[in-house]
Amino acid sequence: MKHFTIVYKIFIYLGIISVLISCRDLVQDQFPDIQKVVINSIFSSQQELIIHVSFTAKMNDTTFQNIENASIKMYKDDQYVENLIYIGEGCYSSSDLLEENHKYSCEITVPNQGTYYCSDFLPKKQIISNIKHVKIAGITDEGELYSSITVKIENQENERKYYQLIIKEVNENENSYVNLAQFTDPVLISEGLPILVFSNENFNGNSYNMTVNYTATSFSNYQPIFKPIQVELRSISYNYYQYLKSMYIYQQGIYPNFDNTPTYSNIYSNIQGTYGIFAGYSYFLSDTIIP
Repeated sequence: MKHFTIVYKIFIYLGIISVLISCRDLVQDQFPDIQKVVINSIFSSQQELIIHVSFTAKMNDTTFQNIENASIKMYKDDQYVENLIYIGEGCYSSSDLLEENHKYSCEITVPNQGTYYCSDFLPKKQIISNIKHVKIAGITDEGELYSSITVKIENQENERKYYQLIIKEVNENENSYVNLAQFTDPVLISEGLPILVFSNENFNGNSYNMTVNYTATSFSNYQPIFKPIQVELRSISYNYYQYLKSMYIYQQGIYPNFDNTPTYSNIYSNIQGTYGIFAGYSYFLSDTIIP
């Protein structure tokens, strides 16, 4: 169990670093002469809360200036729980595991910089059912065969909820994301971005059947290789929903097509007084589906 915890912390840290790289570029472009604190945490149920604290960096910097002397108080439903423990590389960890359906907050004090606040609600996971897979669902405009997966999501019409859907191919060594094909699902189209991040605003009734088209990631003799897949439905907070959408727009701006010039947009932040993201999600993972 101890080994698993260490591996998990390393995984979370690497994920946070990818967040920081984008945040670093944006901050340097807009405020080249100002060094500020950056606070990042994407957290999930049944795991420790891990927060990374650093200073903003320049675009050509290869390392982060981690903050190792911060004091972080953690609260659950506005009740004090504990002070986070420093575990290295700018990361601080709780000893308690997080639970669904609770609000988590932190008060972060950095010497000679100030005190910052963040909070988010960790949603309850939503179970998906009636998963249907169609091996050959159509042909793309480029003449490539695509498959589809349809999942049933239960709905509470009087409560706004936010989701991220993840579809992975199950490989022996590591899982990989499928390639998304053209969007035909009305809810996904209404979100306006080609990513599987959506709300239940346009759901009708007590459930919604969402269809996602995708193509294989490998081929043999120009024929797709259909690998086993798993579907993960993340119940995400509003803050995480806004962050994922703004991150997509930001990345499209800094990595445009060859005939366009880079453009910059703000990445969503919910850290009071500085930069970063503090957002939670819970998830349901399906059984392996054999096409």
